[in-house]
Amino acid sequence: MARRTELQGICNDLLSTFVSRNNDLNGYWALGQYSAWLEEEQISTIKVSVVGTKTINEKPQISVTSQYFSEILKNMLSGHKLYAGWVADGYITIESVNTRQLRCSVGLISDLGRKFQSTRSLAVSRHDPSRELRRHFNNWVINNKREKV
Repeated sequence: MARRTELQGICNDLLSTFVSRNNDLNGYWALGQYSAWLEEEQISTIKVSVVGTKTINEKPQISVTSQYFSEILKNMLSGHKLYAGWVADGYITIESVNTRQLRCSVGLISDLGRKFQSTRSLAVSRHDPSRELRRHFNNWVINNKREKV
């Protein structure tokens, strides 16, 4: 029998997927790109919605990430046989701790108002295309179709 407490496990799994080295955006590691963007824009936090159609940031990379992780959340809920209506709100937060460290968290709010959260801090190098190898287009995980090579 499915229970809302399983949403904590979904938070943990979604965060692990997000911070994975396999989380690519346009062929490069997504967190390295977010680190560079935080530094360039001189902001400390990016918030990505994973429930509904809310757009919190205007960058195309954020909306593509939002759509991709919304689908992953739906698949995880389905895999755990949880009703999608139990998740009223959800987000991924990327926060700059310093120039070499990010704090990422996933938060889900149930339809009953209970909050579930998972957080992880990790060392991140700023995105630098001159030092990084790009994956072939067919192997991109998150694909922003507007920026094909």
